Amino acid sequence: MKPGRRSRHRYPLARTLAAASLLALALAMAGCGDNNGNGTTTVTTPATTAPTQRAAQTVDVDETDFALKLSETAFAPGTYTFNARNSGRTSHALAISGPGLTPTQTGGLAPGETEKITVTLREGEYELWCPVGNHRAMGMTTRIRVGAGTPPARTPDGGYPAPAP
Repeated sequence: MKPGRRSRHRYPLARTLAAASLLALALAMAGCGDNNGNGTTTVTTPATTAPTQRAAQTVDVDETDFALKLSETAFAPGTYTFNARNSGRTSHALAISGPGLTPTQTGGLAPGETEKITVTLREGEYELWCPVGNHRAMGMTTRIRVGAGTPPARTPDGGYPAPAP
């Protein structure tokens, strides 16, 4: 080749990478969806997407003076967000413990306040209670069963039986 003359094959790797980048960009944009003309974008998802984890299920926990009432009674293993609401006239909190779970609790809740605890429950029995003062001994406790088996019998106030001492 003569000096000063460029070959069209001088940078074959760079051209190959540039072409591959453009192809990847085109494919990515093609999968992003289309504007359907009304200001919204429709997103298409390939049929071979990886499985996603189920979103946390919310369970409302109504704390009164002196009982806990849960909005759910049946629990399968998975992630749950317990939404504690103090419906009483005194300070309360919510704690939970059970298999594979480090005891977790909310901060103190003044009347009318709410706070959430998100935990992953596996099969077994869990206890929820109010850790403030002697509230647990006064009946602010309940047990839930996660997974196989029948749930424990419910008490007249809608909770579960107090745990055995």
